[in-house]
Amino acid sequence: TPKSWEVAATLFGPSPQPLDLFGSNATPFAAPPKVWYRSGWITQSPKVTVCVVFRPMRSRHSIEATALENMQLTLYQRLLGEEMVPKMVDLTMAGVSYSINVGYFSGLSLTFTGFGHVLPRLVQ
Repeated sequence: TPKSWEVAATLFGPSPQPLDLFGSNATPFAAPPKVWYRSGWITQSPKVTVCVVFRPMRSRHSIEATALENMQLTLYQRLLGEEMVPKMVDLTMAGVSYSINVGYFSGLSLTFTGFGHVLPRLVQ
């Protein structure tokens, strides 16, 4: 019988592998950063997806967000999204899509998808 990871690899391709881009685990943060990579396996698509997540450090005993804090984060997410639209218009016309998500426990998540040669312009 096939193992569960073999079935998953057949359906979804190889699992992402951790990358050691930093050479050391010594960081000023409580936990070292994690970078994972998985190449395409069905087609050689020129599209690239970059997802950056900034998660707040929480303990097991962290309290849940209040209704006011959730409302403030939702408002912040919408205002940030509106602020980004004019800055991203050239890139979206070139085929780049993006999403911004803000959450009390999930932190700030920025996801960009587009052609590899266009994505470096995001840094500028």
